[in-house]
Amino acid sequence: MKRSFVFFALIFFCLYGAPVRAQEVLASPICLTIHNVAPWSVTGSLASQSFTAPNGVKAHHRINFRLKPDEKTEICSRGPFYPGLKHELTLRTLVPIFSCMTRMDKGEVLIKGAYKPEGGTKTWAECFD
Repeated sequence: MKRSFVFFALIFFCLYGAPVRAQEVLASPICLTIHNVAPWSVTGSLASQSFTAPNGVKAHHRINFRLKPDEKTEICSRGPFYPGLKHELTLRTLVPIFSCMTRMDKGEVLIKGAYKPEGGTKTWAECFD
């Protein structure tokens, strides 16, 4: 009985007693430019890593954008970042059509689009690793 208690206690502390990794938050913001070079308007969002707010609620920062052809927007963030100073970029219509993790400190992300030969379109972004 005592051995099984020690075993379960050890498992509990291994799974739940591990230190929480600090989230990366910067003192000054870094900015990323998103440039739509697709021949149509694009809607999307850029989201930070989730965090626990002071009131205990799990949350994340998200900014939505809508870009006309050849339009740019600059988005700045202090974090919290996914590892490697990354945020999640999502392009969508009514539903998400493309998603990637992109570094915030690398410059300009290009959103591209092409007409498919069989009909329809394809939209994507060139994200930074």
